[in-house]
Amino acid sequence: MKRLLTLTLTSLFVFVLWTAGSAYAQSTAVIRVHVPFEFSLGHKTFQPGDYSLVQPIQNFLVLRNEPGQTIASTFTTGLELKAPPSISTLQFREVGGRYALSEVWQQDSTSGHKLFDVPANNRNYAARHRSPEAKQTAEGSQP
Repeated sequence: MKRLLTLTLTSLFVFVLWTAGSAYAQSTAVIRVHVPFEFSLGHKTFQPGDYSLVQPIQNFLVLRNEPGQTIASTFTTGLELKAPPSISTLQFREVGGRYALSEVWQQDSTSGHKLFDVPANNRNYAARHRSPEAKQTAEGSQP
């Protein structure tokens, strides 16, 4: 009897957690936007077109193409405004004649998202700035 009660309570607890998670996922707002120029998100560049942004979890954004396929994702940090914007807004920064998505503001919300900057050369940074000690450790030292 005690085992049946434990099993029932555990099942009920899992169901409540699953239902709460489903309700949160369904209430996630989707920002649909037409971007009329080429832009980048992280190391990927995207052509002008229709896109949507979704925040499945806190401090994480997903970029989707027009058919709804996930094409990029990124971590964010929170921003606050005193007054919420009347329309959803994407802000881009210009770097060397190219545009990169930098901030996302949702309509009627004082909370926004700042995307982390990705240096254009960060893939080569570690390789170019190795210390002699790191090289010796990586290659191994001879007695």
